[in-house]
Amino acid sequence: MGKPRAVVLGGKKFNISKHFHRHFEIVRHFEQDEENRLSSIQGVEIVLVLRDFVSHQAISKAAAVFVGVPIVAARNGWSHMQQELERRNLLPIPETPEVVEESESPQEAAVVEVAETAPVVDTKPETTPPAPAPEQKEPEQVSKIGLLIELLAHTNGEITDEVSRMYREKFGEDVPSPIASNARKRLGLIVGRKKESDPVLPTGLNPFSRDPMLQAADRLVARRNELLKQKEQIDQEILKIDSDIKTYAPLIQHIEQYKMVQSRVKAELEKKAIQDRRVTGV
Repeated sequence: MGKPRAVVLGGKKFNISKHFHRHFEIVRHFEQDEENRLSSIQGVEIVLVLRDFVSHQAISKAAAVFVGVPIVAARNGWSHMQQELERRNLLPIPETPEVVEESESPQEAAVVEVAETAPVVDTKPETTPPAPAPEQKEPEQVSKIGLLIELLAHTNGEITDEVSRMYREKFGEDVPSPIASNARKRLGLIVGRKKESDPVLPTGLNPFSRDPMLQAADRLVARRNELLKQKEQIDQEILKIDSDIKTYAPLIQHIEQYKMVQSRVKAELEKKAIQDRRVTGV
């Protein structure tokens, strides 16, 4: 079975880790200066967005172009890509196992060769107890760490009241310190390392939804379109009022002129009345 077909958005070709190539087949890479040239490609199974190099607007456009295709937004670096892919259950098992590169010096190779050809001598005393098997995490503990990673990813590692409540409802206990430390370590929130703060999600947004940032962007775009419609209606009303003012302007000017003439006539009549009183002596 072939590898899942992937489209990459952002960064350059050298930003893509060789580990990503082991799991996916990249059919197209839209580099950071090509984000406006997004076009639909048939048979794409996943879209990887390097959010260090593109804006949220480009992520929204990718979601509109690749409808129904999972869009994974991760920071540059395989550790961040792997963490996000595993969180979304989108990381397939590679067809060929990973080969660990070893750098042996000629002396080390010779020692290994001699060790392989030399007879095996059991030097351990009979009373030596067998080495304990490596400790394996129980499925419940893995589930607890996974849930806590989901919750702390949206609080920047802080165990808030809401995080404690959701964890208690799921497992019936408070968050243990070892599990909290393990979850913070997997998120990169360890001592001496500063993690880039994620943007605050709108209140009431479900942190377990498919793409919270894309949903937040869609809400902002919808609100912006609504305000633009209101602005258009207001502009039309203003134009109508301006047109009415132009229509009534001549009439208003005529009335003002009539008031001026009326005032002059009234002044003349009062002046004539005063002169008549002087003549008649009344």
